[in-house]
Amino acid sequence: MKILITGVSGFVGKNVFKHLSATHEVYGVSRTDLGYKNCQTLDFLNTLDVQQYFKENQFDVIVNLVSRMASVETAKDITLFTDNLKIQTNIIKALENYNKCTFINFSSSAVYPNIDGEFLEGSTIDPSFNSDCLYGLAKFNSEILFKFLFNENIKLVNLRVGYVHGEGMNNTRIHKVFEKELEESNTISVYGNGERIIPQISITSLVNTVSSFIESPIEGVYNVADENISVYDIAKNIIKIKGNSSSEIIRVDKGNTTKFQLNLDKINSI
Repeated sequence: MKILITGVSGFVGKNVFKHLSATHEVYGVSRTDLGYKNCQTLDFLNTLDVQQYFKENQFDVIVNLVSRMASVETAKDITLFTDNLKIQTNIIKALENYNKCTFINFSSSAVYPNIDGEFLEGSTIDPSFNSDCLYGLAKFNSEILFKFLFNENIKLVNLRVGYVHGEGMNNTRIHKVFEKELEESNTISVYGNGERIIPQISITSLVNTVSSFIESPIEGVYNVADENISVYDIAKNIIKIKGNSSSEIIRVDKGNTTKFQLNLDKINSI
């Protein structure tokens, strides 16, 4: 099977590429040159280059990870949304007359409001209650535009993925911050008394999930996570693996206590 990974240079993209390459003919594109076999640079903001690439290349499966990510500096920058809209528009135009393929689109749990509650695929979409509002809105935008504008030959799967962790993740992510503090002081500080709950998934589990959708005829929207877990329990797990009998969790009585959870019944059922 011939598979393309867009946004292959990212944490998830690299892992999906390596995993699928063991059993499939896999290609990758991104703005960054990885130096991997079958990978090349492609700027998805460049309309002509994107159209030319897909005109010259036909794939059985496209795993779409390309997007402009949010950061503290860009969280309220409207170009975060408009750039992602441009990327989505270029993909739609490039695939306008594309032959039959499966398109696995990485959306995000950020489409939901970041408030207390359990959210199903049919729950209200309102990322305005989320610090990643523009990113979440862009991701939901991709779901709707792809569903409405893709031709009938394209099978669409939208994955609303939770917090991804694993070897090679960014050093600013929760697990890495906890691991660094543990290494330096043998303590882990959990804000909001560690009460915050997040949906998380290991990179190993995530790449296996992608493999399952590639082999399956199933379409639709799916919440994707291994579990809904408290920040305190994340700290406990890290100490269990990397700490010792003297390691300590320090509860800090300030910070985020939101108990945001993904309902996973739909994906677990398949």
